[in-house]
Amino acid sequence: MGKKTIVTIHGMHCAACEVLVERKFKKVPGVEKVSVDYKRGKAQLEGTSEPSITELNDALKEHGYSVSSVQHSDEGKNSGSERKEGSKYLMLRKEHIEVGAIFLLVVAAYLILKQFNLIPNIGISDNMTYGLAFLIGIVAAFSTCLAVTGGLLVSVANKHAEAHPNLTGAQKFRPHIYFNIGRVVSYTLLGGLLGIIGSKLILSAQISGIVTILAAAVMIILGLQLLNIFSWTRYLMPRMPKFLAHKIHDHQDGKDGKDGKAAPAVLGALTFFLPCGFTQALQLYVLSKGDFTTGALTMFFFSLGTLPGLMSLGAVSSYSKGKFHKYFVKVSAVVVILLGIFSLVSGLTLTGINLSVLNLKNGNGLPSGIELVE
Repeated sequence: MGKKTIVTIHGMHCAACEVLVERKFKKVPGVEKVSVDYKRGKAQLEGTSEPSITELNDALKEHGYSVSSVQHSDEGKNSGSERKEGSKYLMLRKEHIEVGAIFLLVVAAYLILKQFNLIPNIGISDNMTYGLAFLIGIVAAFSTCLAVTGGLLVSVANKHAEAHPNLTGAQKFRPHIYFNIGRVVSYTLLGGLLGIIGSKLILSAQISGIVTILAAAVMIILGLQLLNIFSWTRYLMPRMPKFLAHKIHDHQDGKDGKDGKAAPAVLGALTFFLPCGFTQALQLYVLSKGDFTTGALTMFFFSLGTLPGLMSLGAVSSYSKGKFHKYFVKVSAVVVILLGIFSLVSGLTLTGINLSVLNLKNGNGLPSGIELVE
């Protein structure tokens, strides 16, 4: 029986984080088996040796995660730096204040831009614009997509460069292009397929509203998870089987019995099935639309929105650490929550529930409840 080690990990917020952490820990010398649970913030390692907290932190530091404690099988207490309750309380309180301030700033910016008609209605609705799908893609690429999809892309590109050391810089960049082409084509075609499936279900306006509400709930929960200050949200997000994400990575690594030289485009196409809350929310939306063209174009513009982040991964990764990344994720999380709230209102309207109290203006252009007297 191998030696067991239980570690506490900070910074995980979704199932994609589990996959990334497991694959990084398996590369630590002496580690043979890893099981990560992001809901509890714990990981169990088994192998021929017991890794140190330094080794584990080195394996994760480039992705923004950290290990605060390590408990070996032959120890009765943790080694490392467990936070004290008072310190955790102060840190949590600071996080809440920061999130509240960001929320107010984002809402204020939205209301000002909306007042001058500089921004359209936002949220997943019955007539969501493709521009919004593109915006959601941009946010996704700099948050959850960067964890697993970005890691897969870097791995593909690095293996190609190692196999062909004499290539020029432009030639080494080709896997990035093929990967993203495969990703865009896959999202477009499979988005259209979901639209066709939705058309066969003959969804009524009420059912479409319910699906929109589910998509809105996914976005709100995802936003709360990105904030990482409410631990209970970790138990709410629906998730695809973890083995599917590992299978895609193993396919790239050549561990599935193949030679590991599959085209990057194929791996890019398979990312449609990786665990990502943004993708799942839009998949529900296009299913409710029941139209091939709408489904294909929605997922096309979403995948197109992820291109800037994924194509410039080297530059993005340099900004994906420290305070910049910390506050970017928080702002993105608040934006996602607001998108979810607007989408929720739209879904409730489709089901026949009219939330007119949320309307900012009446027919006179004045706030609701205020009439113009002449």
